[in-house]
Amino acid sequence: MSALIAHEIRNPLAAISGAVQVLQSELRPTGETGELMSIVLRESRRVSQTIDQFLNLASPQSQEFTHFAPATWSGKR
Repeated sequence: MSALIAHEIRNPLAAISGAVQVLQSELRPTGETGELMSIVLRESRRVSQTIDQFLNLASPQSQEFTHFAPATWSGKR
């Protein structure tokens, strides 16, 4: 489920980021327009990193099992 949510966020985010990159390279904006485009790209990267962290948190961790003799286990750690 978390991968589906991440996918649904990343697709439009990639489209927005890609469009701004194309506009930046074609228009070579300066001043406020250039700054705003840089902000969009920076924040897009930040959202993408947040999604990566979310997926790492949501992914199941590997389990480590240890064999033991039930008769020797007291239940105390």
